[in-house]
Amino acid sequence: PSSGGLDALFGESLPGTQTTGNAQGRWEAKAAYGMPIFQGRFIGAPSLGYTLNGQAGGYRLGWTLAPSQTRRLNLSAEVTATRNEHPGAAADHGVNLHLRSQW
Repeated sequence: PSSGGLDALFGESLPGTQTTGNAQGRWEAKAAYGMPIFQGRFIGAPSLGYTLNGQAGGYRLGWTLAPSQTRRLNLSAEVTATRNEHPGAAADHGVNLHLRSQW
């Protein structure tokens, strides 16, 4: 059994899922791909993710829209649909909208 550091990376379980006492680890994977849209003025990036937190798991499906070049005012938007599953309970569903501005 590994105790931490470099040994934990090459242990038998995934990094972040080892538990000590009542503590539970968290593991998350996300994949996204950016592509130019609207004549290259913006970048659109669909994304897909999975989260494992102890016995619970969750899925994400999203889309991000951001300007392709830096301007005085940068505004980006992200829409994400989520599904979180917990043992012995009904799944939670949600839709998130994130707006970001930089100036």
